[in-house]
Amino acid sequence: MSRAGFWSSETLKTRLPSEAIVQPYNEEAIKACCYELSVGEEAFVSGEDAQKIHLKNGGTVAIPPGQVVLVLTQETLKMPLDAIGLLSIKFGLKARGLINVSGFHVDPGFEGKLVFSMYNAGVQTIHLGVGSRIFMLWLCSIDDATADKYHGTHNQQKHLPDDAITNLAARMPSPFTVEEEIKSLRHEMNIIKTILGVAVTLGLTAFFTSLKGCATSSPSPPPFFSPLSTSPMLSASGTPSNSPNAPSATDAAISPSVTPLPSATVQPSGTHRP
Repeated sequence: MSRAGFWSSETLKTRLPSEAIVQPYNEEAIKACCYELSVGEEAFVSGEDAQKIHLKNGGTVAIPPGQVVLVLTQETLKMPLDAIGLLSIKFGLKARGLINVSGFHVDPGFEGKLVFSMYNAGVQTIHLGVGSRIFMLWLCSIDDATADKYHGTHNQQKHLPDDAITNLAARMPSPFTVEEEIKSLRHEMNIIKTILGVAVTLGLTAFFTSLKGCATSSPSPPPFFSPLSTSPMLSASGTPSNSPNAPSATDAAISPSVTPLPSATVQPSGTHRP
């Protein structure tokens, strides 16, 4: 039975290289009783056009706000059966909004490269360079070596797993993506308002122009209709009169009737008087 507890820097410097727990091993990566793991050559960032990124020396991966990144470590681990690993990322990245959302421990007996899943909750794009030592690994002894070692699907892991990439293929919803969609909707609404405003202005202009034209060109009444009556005026012969001086039905009703006097007939006399 061994003594349980976190490994000191001295224990790390002794056991890590001798038991090939971390490969490639670099003693300068041991700081404050932890081993700093680095960004590897494969990464994946969620988004509409997301695809696996192969990083070379000097390459970087950009993580926009509201998106998730998968990063493969450069180092390969071979965990002993009497220890368990604990994981975190450096505070400088946490302060900028990068959050570790993957597992926080490494099982006894695990062999392979680690995959870190991180979410950018900040307001700026975060860039990670290949080889940057941003992950921290602490090793802690358990009370005895265990036969219940890791037998999961990620054992002997050398590349980013396909199932993890499939789950992040679409763009991740976040407050930042919602804000972008709201800005896009506002822009479209402004365009619609402008179009409606122009259409209403043109419609009102055409309407008032037509009213003005109707007012300046009033039609004259038919010649055989009286302005004071809707009945046609008749002449003495009983046909409609076209004369503007023809009396109307109203005038005929008001004027008194006149009976002509009989004319006197003068008979010639047969006797001539001087």
